[in-house]
Amino acid sequence: MNQSLKKEIEAYVGGWYWDDSSRKYAFELGKFLFSFINYLGDQKLSNRTKRKHEDNTHIIGSFETGYGCDDEFYPENLEDGPHFYTNLKEKLAFPYLQFNLSNLLGGNWIST
Repeated sequence: MNQSLKKEIEAYVGGWYWDDSSRKYAFELGKFLFSFINYLGDQKLSNRTKRKHEDNTHIIGSFETGYGCDDEFYPENLEDGPHFYTNLKEKLAFPYLQFNLSNLLGGNWIST
C-alpha cells in the first residue's frame, strides 16, 4: 500500500480508535470500507448517491469500531450486518422500546 493511500485511510478513521489495538482494528475496517467507496467511484451513480453511500459507510465504520465487539477485523464479520446493530438491538429489546430497528436505521446493511 502506498503512503498516500495509507495516510488517507488513517485520516478517514481518525476518530474511530482510542489505543494501539483499536487503531489497528479501525485501520483494517477503514481499508475495507475504503475499497467499497472506491468501487462506488467506478459505478455510474449520481454524485448525490455516491455521497450518501460514503456518508453511511463512514457512520457504519464509526459505530462498528465504537460499539462493535470484535478485536480483529475480518470482512466476514459484516456479512450479517455490523455488530453495533446487533448490540443496539439487544440493548433496545425492552417491551416498551420494541420497534423495527432496521427501518429506523435504513434497512439492509450489506447485500451479498
